[in-house]
Amino acid sequence: MDFCTKPIQTYPGALILAQSAVPVIHLPTGSFTTVDGAMTVGTALPYVPSGTVTVYCTNSNLSVAGLYSATFSDATHCQIYNYGTVVKPTTTIAAYTAATSIATLVTVPIPSGILGLNGSIRVSALFSATNNANVKTFTAKYGTTSFRTTPLTSFLSMRDQVKIHNRGDAAKQVCYAIAAPSAWGGVTTANVYGTENSATALDLTLCVTKATATDNIILEDYTVEILRSPLG
Repeated sequence: MDFCTKPIQTYPGALILAQSAVPVIHLPTGSFTTVDGAMTVGTALPYVPSGTVTVYCTNSNLSVAGLYSATFSDATHCQIYNYGTVVKPTTTIAAYTAATSIATLVTVPIPSGILGLNGSIRVSALFSATNNANVKTFTAKYGTTSFRTTPLTSFLSMRDQVKIHNRGDAAKQVCYAIAAPSAWGGVTTANVYGTENSATALDLTLCVTKATATDNIILEDYTVEILRSPLG
């Protein structure tokens, strides 16, 4: 993924910083069947991903937790590779236990000063998940602030849109913090008010959490835009 780092003055209006519809999959618990990354997952995905996709794995019988590349032969069998390569990792023929802590699926660098005083970051994301009552969430973070946490519980599919807006100050933001999967409408949850200094380079991260390791979560697509008036 290439990210735009050119000055915002070149792009008044909307600027797409990053977008992809290549799935990013938080794999469920399963097992490694070879010493070079072949895996059987315990909960079938809702479809068979085509081509090379991205998966999030813990360090359960892997040396490092994080993002890996993978190809799937069916909805329960995949071959894992070191991220962005065709190099197979070293694994142990043993059970694989998925993470129940927060997992970062996408990191987008937001260049320093690109928001100006009144610009905003708009994130659109589509998810699939195991459809059950187990707790699952999507979190959008800018810098160290979690501006949006949206439940993925009891849904097979969910579309969310997040808008993090500077407030006439490069270090003050506001975002609608929804308590249900709808980017619009009234809720009883207070807005999130941030103090991230957008005059410096910060990361936007798209993260997920699941309480039950056997569930899967798939980030199906995402678009990250910068919205800014030519007047700042």
